[in-house]
Amino acid sequence: MSPSSVVPDDTKDEFWAVVEECLREFHGMQREALRRKAGKLRNAIERMSTAEVEFFYHSEPFEVACDIADNPLNIATHLDRYLHLRDEKHGNGISKQQVQVRRQAKVKK
Repeated sequence: MSPSSVVPDDTKDEFWAVVEECLREFHGMQREALRRKAGKLRNAIERMSTAEVEFFYHSEPFEVACDIADNPLNIATHLDRYLHLRDEKHGNGISKQQVQVRRQAKVKK
């Protein structure tokens, strides 16, 4: 199995969409710059071993964006907005359901 086939393409696309949203939202990067930088890293990831690719795609897109921007941020400070970007805008059905359950739990308190 080639490293690039370890993670499905649609999963990779969603991951990078969240990275790009984080670069724009939290680091103020312009679309052209963020796409260039994210694309460069994505291409490098595709050349890694199977284990490295699998490990990478278990990272949080927020942290990857911070690395690309060379600007480490405290995720706790931005957690609500990040979870919105990651789970509601770009998540699959399961993560969207988890967000709804968390909201319902907050309302019941």
